[in-house]
Amino acid sequence: MKFIIGSTCLSILLLTGCGQTQKEEKKEPLKVEKTQTKIEEVAENLKQSTNKAIDKAAVIAENITEKTADVVIKVSEQTKKISDKAVAKINVIKKELDTKLDEVTQTSVQRGEKLYLKCSGCHGQNAEKIALGKSKVLKGWEKEKILNALIGYKNGTYGSSMKALMAGQVKNLSDKDIEDVSVYIGTL
Repeated sequence: MKFIIGSTCLSILLLTGCGQTQKEEKKEPLKVEKTQTKIEEVAENLKQSTNKAIDKAAVIAENITEKTADVVIKVSEQTKKISDKAVAKINVIKKELDTKLDEVTQTSVQRGEKLYLKCSGCHGQNAEKIALGKSKVLKGWEKEKILNALIGYKNGTYGSSMKALMAGQVKNLSDKDIEDVSVYIGTL
């Protein structure tokens, strides 16, 4: 900015000086030389000020870059700490849920085992028999398949030749009973 002002002043001085008569130029040669020297000094000062400002801006930019890098490192460290804490908490919750699930499953298996005693007469102790020579072997069936079959028998929507017999066997079982016996048979 100082350079522009200095240049403008120089231009004005030169233009103003050109309009004077030659008489005046001869009378005042020292004044023109002094003005020219002053303009050169102002231009040099402007150049030095500009260079100082550029150097100062470079130092500021470098400081900003360093501080930004420090902030990024600190944020990354804090994020890792928070993430580690979250993962640890999730693992604790997962362990608690697994324990509860095991307890619930164990309870279902135990209840299902007692309920299956009634079924074992036809299907065998390990669900390995073809009941009355007509049913399928239940051993190896997934819990969901067993559950759907028992619900179907209860609703009358599943089964062929064994439909009527099985409907009578499951009609008094609650949904929880059917769930538990399905879980148990699924473990065999």
